[in-house]
Amino acid sequence: PMNTDYLSQTSILLRPPDAVARWRLIGSVTLLGILLAVSVEHVYLISRTPWYESAYHLPLWSGVWYSAAAVAGTLVVVPVAIYALRERPEFPAGLWLWISVGVGFGIFVPIFTGFFTPLATLMIDWTVGNIEGVNVLPWVIDRLLRGFFSMFVDGAPAIRHGLAAGVVLAVFGWVIDRLNARQDMRVAMLTPPAIAIAIGAAILLTSLFASPEFLRDII
Repeated sequence: PMNTDYLSQTSILLRPPDAVARWRLIGSVTLLGILLAVSVEHVYLISRTPWYESAYHLPLWSGVWYSAAAVAGTLVVVPVAIYALRERPEFPAGLWLWISVGVGFGIFVPIFTGFFTPLATLMIDWTVGNIEGVNVLPWVIDRLLRGFFSMFVDGAPAIRHGLAAGVVLAVFGWVIDRLNARQDMRVAMLTPPAIAIAIGAAILLTSLFASPEFLRDII
């Protein structure tokens, strides 16, 4: 008898990639990555508190701008990786590919977050009034150049936190990938972003409101 499964898969491969499903996958995993990266940044900065001092959450504007650095670091890495690796969202990838994505996230997102950290500190100084607005722009290039050094000083030490978040990204990225490939359009459209928001928000809220002493010692 004729192998209809093979013919069906071959006919799909002859069609152009499903651009909507591809960007839905990219958007969902990137959203999850952003929420995880912001969580990593907050927990990492708390973890730098010496054991003999009381740990504390970041002040408002420090939290905002360090979070912005984490978002920028994520946008450099995650959407580019998913776009390159998942051309055919109709066929969900195996867990090993998502483990590779998780490891890459854990290593490179903290490093690129470190690159943007000097710029974040500049914006903190401007926000709290230590630098006048007219003096911000001349310092931007200097802070970006410092970013190459900061990648190793401020970014690399956060890799252990990044790898822990990378486990979450790998597992739920794999789940999102499989749901995104479902033929039921309600499932494919709604569940990938819903899972990204639910898991990412739960971890982010923990990083923002859990005991600082607990967060300092968690990893």
